[in-house]
Amino acid sequence: MILKTIADDTLEVHSNPRSAVHMVAVEGNLEEMQLLVEAGTALDYCDNFGCTALWAAAQRGHKSIIRFLLDNSSCVNIPDCGLTPMYIAAQGALLACSL
Repeated sequence: MILKTIADDTLEVHSNPRSAVHMVAVEGNLEEMQLLVEAGTALDYCDNFGCTALWAAAQRGHKSIIRFLLDNSSCVNIPDCGLTPMYIAAQGALLACSL
């Protein structure tokens, strides 16, 4: 489990420079992502590497996380290295999921 604490809008992650929302997106854990959204976590925040949670989920092909983030108004047009999450999803044949 990635999350150790949810308090106010502060999330503690296992000694990793990425935020909890990014780590959960990378892991593909829908239950933890739902907890983060319920806690009011910003979904379109760019991590230390310049990517959003949606970008990270699209890169790893986590369809349930992609759909959940889109349903919760995550932006598909925030690029990392010039590539948007929609482009990454299309490269991985996940375009139908990301629309």
